[in-house]
Amino acid sequence: TTNNVIYTAPVSNLNTGQNNFYTGCTKNSIKSRIGQHNQAINNSARNQTTLSSHVRGLREENIPHNIKWSIRDRGPPFNPTTWFCRLCSLEKYYIMFEPEKATLNKRSEFFSHCYHKAPQLLVKH
Repeated sequence: TTNNVIYTAPVSNLNTGQNNFYTGCTKNSIKSRIGQHNQAINNSARNQTTLSSHVRGLREENIPHNIKWSIRDRGPPFNPTTWFCRLCSLEKYYIMFEPEKATLNKRSEFFSHCYHKAPQLLVKH
């Protein structure tokens, strides 16, 4: 039930022992975010993440795998006073400076907008 976290999900291929890592962040509880990832993994009609695509590929090839979720860091979400989202910045920091722990993340994530910003603003842009 922890909020405002950066998390890592190592996906272990049990046949080869190879690990691939996904790093993400959530303002809501980590438990609900894991549930969203699991729904995307189980339902191909849901929005895709690179994590769900990778795990679905392993399932289609009948490769045994394991996902172990862990919290890496915490940070405050978007602040309308400073116009800065430390949560998104920390996620991008870990993807950029620890790429071995973000092998499943797309590099285009550096340029994505902050999803935590809109609920904090009084006026929609």
